[in-house]
Amino acid sequence: MDHMSEDYTLMLVSKQLSKGVLFMRSVAEITTRRSKGSELGASIDKAASIGFPVAFAIFNVGYWGYYLSSTSRMRL
Repeated sequence: MDHMSEDYTLMLVSKQLSKGVLFMRSVAEITTRRSKGSELGASIDKAASIGFPVAFAIFNVGYWGYYLSSTSRMRL
């Protein structure tokens, strides 16, 4: 094996190792992001489970209040 092919082989092995390290690092980052995403998702779910029913109730009170008051005006 000549010097040029040894350098090329070392370069290929080096690239493969660096890709493996980068892959392992990205797996760790993805795991961290998933846990942060899970926490964010849980807080959004909690806020939505309170916010949507409250908004629905407010909307219904306003809608039916307006509807009933407008129908009572039409009867007069």
